[in-house]
Amino acid sequence: KFKAAFTSIAGADSVGREMEFVRSTARSLGLDLEQVSSSYIKLSAASRGTSLQGEQTREIFTAVSKAATTLGLSASETDGALLAISQMVSKGTVSMEELRGQLGERLPGAFKIAADSMGLTTQELDKLVSSGKLTAEVFLPKFAAALDKAFDGATFDGYTNGMARLRNSIS
Repeated sequence: KFKAAFTSIAGADSVGREMEFVRSTARSLGLDLEQVSSSYIKLSAASRGTSLQGEQTREIFTAVSKAATTLGLSASETDGALLAISQMVSKGTVSMEELRGQLGERLPGAFKIAADSMGLTTQELDKLVSSGKLTAEVFLPKFAAALDKAFDGATFDGYTNGMARLRNSIS
């Protein structure tokens, strides 16, 4: 299932690299491989044909997954945060529904980190997003870098992470 999805998204020659990226991310963060794969497929499909395709998609995915894991989000909450990111990419613009509504509800502090990543106050970001002029291609790489910095130094060796690694090893 995943091989077929990766083949259609990234092409047959990059399936191995994409699958190894997902396995490596799941292993290092202690996340469920099946859930991570599903979320990554959706984000990769959304970014296909945009300037975010490829390495930037992997960086965005890793930053959001790292933040979600650090904050102890469930697999469902993490998938919801990544779905919000995928919707931004698909629409091409950042909207309040995805940024404040979906992402902000799942990742505490996301709106402040988003504002900081753009060098704006939260009020200025609110106004910019409301104008419809903030593109996902401009916003998401900056947001991912800010998330990565905000959660730098986090460890992923708790009970939940260990159990996910065990389940991944078994499957």
